[in-house]
Amino acid sequence: MAFQVLTETQIVANLIDTYTSLITTSDDVNTGSVIRSAFEAFAQELARLYRNAQENAAEIQKMAAYTMFNFPLLPAQEAYTMVTFSTPTPPTSPVTIPAGTTVAVPGTNIQYQTPAATTWPAGATSFSVRVVCTQTGTIGNQRANTVTQLVTPIPGLNNVTVTNPRDIRTGTNLETEDQRANRFQQWVNSLHRGDVRSLIYGAKTAQLVDQYGYVTEQVMKAQLVEGNGSNTLYIDNGYYSTSQQLVQQCQQVINGYTDQNGVVHVNQFLYRLFLSQIRI
Repeated sequence: MAFQVLTETQIVANLIDTYTSLITTSDDVNTGSVIRSAFEAFAQELARLYRNAQENAAEIQKMAAYTMFNFPLLPAQEAYTMVTFSTPTPPTSPVTIPAGTTVAVPGTNIQYQTPAATTWPAGATSFSVRVVCTQTGTIGNQRANTVTQLVTPIPGLNNVTVTNPRDIRTGTNLETEDQRANRFQQWVNSLHRGDVRSLIYGAKTAQLVDQYGYVTEQVMKAQLVEGNGSNTLYIDNGYYSTSQQLVQQCQQVINGYTDQNGVVHVNQFLYRLFLSQIRI
């Protein structure tokens, strides 16, 4: 028999039925009587136990599903981005930018460091490198042109300035339970390959990764426009500057999300098209 959660009223009724079936006297079990009050007090505690058992069982079932399908909470992620160093006097020979070179948001404790050494080429007045925030979480997410302090001088270069040309959006906090539940539901929806939800889910998994394992570009938005015989999937990297490389990567992903007769063409988001779709 399946586990059944009883209400206080049901518990009291069951207790009265059992009690009256076992005694031969006509004790008062009406509302307000001593026996009825004792039954009601016991029923309140037992109903609370039922609710706790039901909630715990649901939580255990949910956690078991997360474990079975490998859905742990996503850890906090340090923000990372490309910053551009500039100098009015280009170097006459290659200059090494050491690993750990530090830049910062002026007036704050928000700092970023180069994860590996890289070489500034001779003759270049500017050079872009990847930096990673020294703190995890969204604290590293900053607006464009706010990372402007060079904390660590670059040996061999003078009057160096630095900035981040784009907004920084890559830092994330530890995933919440609600966020995991939403991510899991999106994954479940995607299991039916070839429908709209699965195509959009698949598109958002497309990303480009550099040699150090950092995501250089990824699909942030996706919209499917269904047509007669073929569909068009518009994607955007969050900056309205989707590269052809990301489009190709997304197409490879989508090829695994269409049925035998489905045809999907992947294109960059058109800015005007995207805004019109947002208003709908």
